[in-house]
Amino acid sequence: MSIKSSDISIVIQGPIDWSVEKESLEGLTLAATRKIRGIFRDAEIIVSTWEGERYAGLVYDKIVLSPLPPAQGGAPSFTPNNVNRQIVGTRAGLSLVTRPFCLKIRSDMILDGDAFVRIFEERCKNPLSDERDVFEYPLVCNNFSSRNSASILERIPDHPLPFHPSDHFQFGWTDDVKVLWDIQLQSDEEGWYFLERAHPNRWRLHELSQYAPEQFIFLSAIRKKHSVDVHHYADDRPEVVALSDYYMNSHFVTVPDLLVPVRFPKYHTDHHFSFEWMRLNSLGITKVPSVVPSTVSRILSDIAYPFLHPIGFYKWLKKKVRRLGWI
Repeated sequence: MSIKSSDISIVIQGPIDWSVEKESLEGLTLAATRKIRGIFRDAEIIVSTWEGERYAGLVYDKIVLSPLPPAQGGAPSFTPNNVNRQIVGTRAGLSLVTRPFCLKIRSDMILDGDAFVRIFEERCKNPLSDERDVFEYPLVCNNFSSRNSASILERIPDHPLPFHPSDHFQFGWTDDVKVLWDIQLQSDEEGWYFLERAHPNRWRLHELSQYAPEQFIFLSAIRKKHSVDVHHYADDRPEVVALSDYYMNSHFVTVPDLLVPVRFPKYHTDHHFSFEWMRLNSLGITKVPSVVPSTVSRILSDIAYPFLHPIGFYKWLKKKVRRLGWI
């Protein structure tokens, strides 16, 4: 399989971000569209945003303006849930796609290369064949919000976050991207689920929705074909975690953001990279690198880890020794 630029549609979804992008000193979404055109000169670029947004100067082939859906779960002291905005905006953009392959990306992310296309060609060439499958082929997604249930359960026993692939960035066959996003909107009952119910743990007390947005999107796609019983965002029943592991590892090839490569100024910070342990296919980094790390630099980083982070290394070593039964 050899995917050309002319085979790809790119849907840039979300509000137009005019905050200054540090490298270009241009508006963030403007810089994002120019960068995409420079990398994929013959691709179809589609901007999907909201009515009333300022979009003059952006680089695109098509644009769609949708009415802005209301947020849910935004009671005082609670974080609003915007999953319906993601669904409406992405579906609108996907409705204009005409190419066989599609990239869905947020409007506040900067794409720095096309490595994800080569990854797709190498690792997603074989069709899925299990009766549980909902895609024809796996999608490539970034790992920033793709949750590793096994790693999380080692530290937070009641918070596995199953069925939680990234909703920031997906690339694959257009039909499969549409399967993921052509779903019903979240109901008010789901959006305000914990208003009159006790949360299952203390980790998402600021949110009222039954599922995290990433979970709602993927579970909704699966449920179009199969019945999947997941009680809430922290359902830790073994059968739920096992089924999640199947879908997460078969339906997605999860790539660290820095190797996609993509920049995400909103979340690529020292604070957020301290949660690498939560992510599928983690690079194990503890601060934001200035460049995409090479194989040599990653090896050197691993060697230096015990000296740079002695407490973390001690905890890791102690856990390994205990598993081996030496203490």
